[in-house]
Amino acid sequence: MRSLLVVACVCCPLMAVGADRLNLKSGLWEISATTELGGLPPLPKEMVEGLSPEQRAQLEANIARGRAAPQTFSSRECLTEQDLDKPFDTDGLEDCTYDLVRSTRTSQEYKLTCKGENGEGSGTIKIAAPTPETMTSMVEATIGTGDQRMTFKVQTKGRWLGPDCGAEAQNGERGSEEDEG
Repeated sequence: MRSLLVVACVCCPLMAVGADRLNLKSGLWEISATTELGGLPPLPKEMVEGLSPEQRAQLEANIARGRAAPQTFSSRECLTEQDLDKPFDTDGLEDCTYDLVRSTRTSQEYKLTCKGENGEGSGTIKIAAPTPETMTSMVEATIGTGDQRMTFKVQTKGRWLGPDCGAEAQNGERGSEEDEG
């Protein structure tokens, strides 16, 4: 599930399918994302049925402990003109669709709908690019149903560092660094 969140928050500035392209500069960007998680992630039915009540309580307690406070992740991203023109990378999100609600050169809003092995989910993605050198986004979603329902909120801030990506461009990296948060 963490990979879904990281993909969603790091790739939000790249969303452009059927929309006005956001007025953002290409080059090196610093992106930070703060995640807040709640509830239990959808687990395979076989796994849940195989747990004793004590094991399930322990699993729930471990998950709750890991989510005691929001976590912040930071990365430096090399965004090319091609990245800004194409849809974001949906590897691992084949069961999700993104429907454009509204789009301008400075803001976009999408409705997120997921169906698949990990349960059904829905949410919204809002992106703002008040200047070509700054952006923010908010992803709010719910996945699963009943007692296996997880909510997450990801707030992203990005700032343009310059036109030269340096090592990030040469290595093609989109690495992330975890910050204690």
